[in-house]
Amino acid sequence: MKRTRYLVVFLIAVLTVVGVEFASTSLWSTHSCPAGVLIYSYTPHGFQTVVGPPLFSVPQFVMAPGTIASLTVALSPYDSNNLTQLINRGSYMSDYRWIERIDHINTVSLVPLTGTGISITTSKFVQESPDRAVENLTIVASPGADQTSYDLGGLDCPGAVLLTVGYLPYWEPFIGSLQPVTLLVSVMIAGIIATVYAFGENIILRRRTQRTAGLSPTSVGTNRAPS
Repeated sequence: MKRTRYLVVFLIAVLTVVGVEFASTSLWSTHSCPAGVLIYSYTPHGFQTVVGPPLFSVPQFVMAPGTIASLTVALSPYDSNNLTQLINRGSYMSDYRWIERIDHINTVSLVPLTGTGISITTSKFVQESPDRAVENLTIVASPGADQTSYDLGGLDCPGAVLLTVGYLPYWEPFIGSLQPVTLLVSVMIAGIIATVYAFGENIILRRRTQRTAGLSPTSVGTNRAPS
């Protein structure tokens, strides 16, 4: 009987947590990948954690506050676009004065980089071939940097990635859908809730049993016969 109650509590907790996360996907603004976009690919250096598919929707680089990391960014044309022409007409601009922040419950806001506690320094942009160009990013997170996630590539576009300042990757819904890791974490949270419920119920039942037997929790030790 107890196991059935615990299972019911666990299932209710799973449905509640997943339901809240799923409902938050509706808050995601509609994005579309613009024409003439470039594909970004990143080679990370010095990050605390690097995660990606299949558990996470996009690659994600995690760095702790008070640390320095770097990224080698490679760009290539998308959908038969001409890389040289895109660069010459300004379709690619390495400008991180403003950055998209991914907040909890699946919301995005454009914020000035100066207020985040992180700095991003770019190297000279070099076009190595008609289909490839690279630059290096040096990222410094101050000890008091905001612990949240930022978009470094085009959301909803090939090559989208997240930079997370903190100690855990961003696991909530992303780009309007649940990440596989969202479901996994939701099950873990439900398991914790069910465990706390079971522990609390056992304590209550134990005290009831002691009262029924005429023993209070404080008198159990004093009513024993002397040895």
